Amino acid sequence: MSGPIRRASIARFLNRTCPGVTVKIFPQGWTIANRTGASKTAKTFDALLEAAAPHASVRAWPEFDDLLISTSPSGSPEEFGDYRPRPAEKALDAKTVLTGSTLAAAHLRLTAFGLGIRSFDHGPVAVNVEHRQAPFRLLAVSGRVLGSTDI
Repeated sequence: MSGPIRRASIARFLNRTCPGVTVKIFPQGWTIANRTGASKTAKTFDALLEAAAPHASVRAWPEFDDLLISTSPSGSPEEFGDYRPRPAEKALDAKTVLTGSTLAAAHLRLTAFGLGIRSFDHGPVAVNVEHRQAPFRLLAVSGRVLGSTDI
């Protein structure tokens, strides 16, 4: 995720959904500290989600939808709205999730999706990211993102 505003928004979202850890930002990523004070850094979004997922308190997609609806979106425009994740190598019949929060900020929907596939739904699942310059459908199974397809 690019930019300090989005990284800070993701940190706030994770602090709400992952009790037991405190997520903060630094220029190249995030720090994740647990209750004992032990901390580590995550320089990638994937590493951040791996560290936070064991602490996720949300255990159903509708709960994530409710949280996303109640979360204020970032006030700045998307910096890389034409970016698309790598294509999935094969088509997958997947259940679409996070359908109640389609207007929530894309970076937070992707954060919720990443937590969900790692903590409670090992798929196959997909999330549609429609409201951007380059819309896509992100597919996941067994806690891992397979890639994207066209919507």
